[in-house]
Amino acid sequence: MPPEIPMRSQLDHISLDLIKRVSREHETQQIVYLNLFNNKIRKIEHMQSLPNLTTLILSFNEIEEIEGLAQNRKLRKLDLNHNFIRQIKNLREQKELVSLDMRHNWIEDLG
Repeated sequence: MPPEIPMRSQLDHISLDLIKRVSREHETQQIVYLNLFNNKIRKIEHMQSLPNLTTLILSFNEIEEIEGLAQNRKLRKLDLNHNFIRQIKNLREQKELVSLDMRHNWIEDLG
C-alpha cells in the first residue's frame, strides 16, 4: 500500500504572518512572488505591505472582488482563475500588469 499523503490545511484569510511564512521572507519589502493557490481565501488583504510584489497567485480560492491592490504598482502577473469574481475592477493603478488570468470566474461586468 502506498504511503498516505497528508492534506495541507486550507487558509481562509491572508495575514502578514502567513505572507512571511509562505514567502520565507522576514521583511515584506523583499517579497516579489507570492503563491496562495488553492485555499479558501475570500478577500485580498495586506497586500499594501508588499510594495515590490511582481507576481501574485490567488487561483482556486473563494475571492469575490478584486480589491486591496492599489499600492502594488509593480505587479506584473496576477492569477485569479477559479474564484467567484463577477466584475473586473480596481486594476487601473496596475500600469505594469502584463498577465491577468481570470479564467473560470463568474464575470458579468468588465468594469
